[in-house]
Amino acid sequence: MDNINRYISWFSKEDEFLVGEELFSIETEKIKDLFPPYPDLDDPHYLHQYDVTEKNIERIQTYIKHRIDLDKYDYEMSTVAAD
Repeated sequence: MDNINRYISWFSKEDEFLVGEELFSIETEKIKDLFPPYPDLDDPHYLHQYDVTEKNIERIQTYIKHRIDLDKYDYEMSTVAAD
């Protein structure tokens, strides 16, 4: 899958508005270790949105500068077409 970018985005828990996002440069094979596939979704390239949880924050944190704070924000990984 070429020409895609992945991002970790964070949203305010108070109003659910987007607060920020950061490029998440990771290969699809490594994503499989971080985000288990949804059982009812055929998404082998991880093109849908996936929630960041306590189970995967330590490993995700190594890829981004923003300090993950699950008490303050909700996080997700998203994939968009690259320019």
